[in-house]
Amino acid sequence: MFSIEAKQFIKRFLAKTTRGFFNNSDKNISVILNYHSVHPTHRFSTRPDDFRNQMEYLKSHFIIISLSDFYEMRVADKKVPGRLAVVTFDDGYEDNDE
Repeated sequence: MFSIEAKQFIKRFLAKTTRGFFNNSDKNISVILNYHSVHPTHRFSTRPDDFRNQMEYLKSHFIIISLSDFYEMRVADKKVPGRLAVVTFDDGYEDNDE
């Protein structure tokens, strides 16, 4: 478990690094989200309801593309056509395929 100080540090860090993301809706930005697992009880997992809500938010505010499409755009130095989001998983757990 994280200490209260660690949690406060993480919250401050996220607030500073995401300030422009949340305060400037007309920017063409890209985000890459990396999940470890989606599971109701596993440690370091995102709960299914939270994951569903996050995906609904992304679908309504971003164009969701694959990591390979994002890579190709960056290699070709193409202009970002809006607010892009990529969703990735870092492990091959069975629950990632649900």
